[in-house]
This record gives sequence, structure tokens and C-alpha cells, in this order.
Amino acid sequence: MTEEKQRKALVNIMFENKSKEARKQFANLLKNCLNETMMQEKDYLFDTQEYTCFNFKTPKVKKIVGISSATSHKSAACRFMKIFFSQLIEKEVRQNWRNYKEYFEIIKDFAMSSFEAARFMIQLGAIGQLLEFINNCMNNFSSVKPKMG
Repeated sequence: MTEEKQRKALVNIMFENKSKEARKQFANLLKNCLNETMMQEKDYLFDTQEYTCFNFKTPKVKKIVGISSATSHKSAACRFMKIFFSQLIEKEVRQNWRNYKEYFEIIKDFAMSSFEAARFMIQLGAIGQLLEFINNCMNNFSSVKPKMG
């Protein structure tokens, strides 16, 4: 399953699903999986790693047109939370604001799990993004104002 299909499935279950019980049970499953993953990755949970990116001209022609470096978290839990929070709040959460309770419970549980997790969320810019979300505007922090559901 591609990353885009996984994202669509997540959005479908977490936000678009009309069953409150299904959303609640999925959120509980996700929280349990996240907590277990965090325990297994405790030795490197918030560590980052640098890697090399090869930029190709086209997918068919394997000609390298650029090389750059990027940084990512070693932990799958941190990589997931970065996508789960930063990318979904911009569009999917705003459009499905009636069904976001479970979404924010997962974020709250993660942020409250440790000081490092709270610091991680702060480094993601969570406070500013949450303020923008609550105020339903992004004018204070950016120039784009997304449509809410």
C-alpha cells in the first residue's frame, strides 16, 4: 500500500467515518501501538539521522540532477507523529472538525508521555499551529487561510 493510500485510509477512519465508536476504537488502537512503539524505540526515540537524497530528472530516466542531505528521526513513532500532526492538521482536520476529538486525544497522549515528547511537539511548531486552528485563521503565522468543513 502506498503512502498516499495509507494516508487516505487513516483520514477515512479518523475523520470521515460516521461511527463515533469506530473512530474511538481506532484511536485507542493507534494510541496503544504508538505507546508500544515508543517503548521499543526508547533508546533512540528522539534521535535524528542525516541521509543523502538523490534528485532524479524523471522517474523513468535515472539521471541524477542533484544531491542534497536531509534529516529525519530514527524513530518510527516520531516520524509518524510528525506526519500525523503537521500534515493532517492543515487540511483534513480542519475540513472534518466535527470528528476531531479522537485525533487530538492521540496528540495529547503523545505529548504528555514525556518531557521529550512535549519538546518534540513544540519543535514541530504545535503551539502556533494549534492557536491558528483554534482561531480558524492562519493570518498571524502564514498567508494561507484554509477552509473549515
